[in-house]
Amino acid sequence: MRVSSSLLFLLFASTASAQIDTSIVPGEGHTTWAPGVRGGIPERPTVCATLSAAAFGNGAADASAAIRAAIVACPAGQTVALSAGTFLVNNYVLIDKGITLRGAGPEQTLLLKSNGARRFSDRAIDNQPILIVGPTRWPKTNPASSVPLTADGVKGAMSVTVASAAGFAPGQFVLLDEDDFSAATWVPLPPRIDPSKTSSIWASDKVVFQRHNPPLPYGDDPFPDSLTWFSRAGRPLNEIKEVTAVEGNTITFSTPIHTTYARAKQAQLTRYMPDSTHVREAGVENLRLLGGGEGAIRFEAAAYSWVKNVDNALWIGEGIAVNHGFRVEIRDSSLRDGAWPFPGGGGYAMSLAWGSSEVLIENNTVLNVNKVMVVRSSGAGSVVGYNYMDNGYIGNQQD
Repeated sequence: MRVSSSLLFLLFASTASAQIDTSIVPGEGHTTWAPGVRGGIPERPTVCATLSAAAFGNGAADASAAIRAAIVACPAGQTVALSAGTFLVNNYVLIDKGITLRGAGPEQTLLLKSNGARRFSDRAIDNQPILIVGPTRWPKTNPASSVPLTADGVKGAMSVTVASAAGFAPGQFVLLDEDDFSAATWVPLPPRIDPSKTSSIWASDKVVFQRHNPPLPYGDDPFPDSLTWFSRAGRPLNEIKEVTAVEGNTITFSTPIHTTYARAKQAQLTRYMPDSTHVREAGVENLRLLGGGEGAIRFEAAAYSWVKNVDNALWIGEGIAVNHGFRVEIRDSSLRDGAWPFPGGGGYAMSLAWGSSEVLIENNTVLNVNKVMVVRSSGAGSVVGYNYMDNGYIGNQQD
């Protein structure tokens, strides 16, 4: 499915103080910028543990368990430091608390997955990432917690009213969405090659689905399967919100709503499963990654978390994936030379999905991949700025 431009414009939102001419952007595409880590990425000089690559034969022995053990033992707000050298990480390392994993620099510290991606192969030897920032590999919303809005969630508002606020509490991260698939209709398309032939596409006023009538001989998404690829079923218009207050049945958020969610479209607010509580303030810095087998770094239900000064190469899937994320920051990093530069999900540099909102992607270099970036059922209030992205290509279409 494809979300219409009305939502994607949120990637280029404006502030009242910015001296930018935004007159060509429809009003629906304007919002308030507040992306990335609140207050900026912290320095965290206190080191709770230092691991030496030499202790693992400089890549000869797997260091995954030792790095994970250091993270488990590290108090929140401190840093696990990795020395210069190579660390073999053939089992992904989970960062499930607010610590920083910091190398000696991207030219000195390497996290190597030797059983992962291979150049120009669409299959990894082992389908695992190198690092996961979040509570679990597959975070999930709690369908039993979904409650309907009793009035539209209006763009720019700081709160919504729901049928019942039981179970909601300050500090939670929740998903706000609406059902655009059920609200869609067949919308006529203009004739293309043959004016005598007519066709329609399934679309609401905000979302266009990749579904044609008559069906395309190729290119249509499979329905209903595709309705849950990157969102709750039929609900690709969505955003993650942080709850700051609950008074009666009014739930207040830390940032404004970025587009209106209609009660007529069954707008709902949904909590996450207990084992999918968002991880706050976790960071990855100053290292290089090579060989990610299902992406390299995955933010899975992370908030106020970041990647900084990281070099990432030779992965399959997404170099950096942000799913169910809130105010994640990707900066000062390089993503290059993906293993599989072909369409179909195996060769993307950066991906936002599953309602990820208010993400800041700034001052990065992206080179030699199939797609430099994809935004799927996500992106509200996010900003992509001051990046150099070049040579996004399809491997079998080179001259």
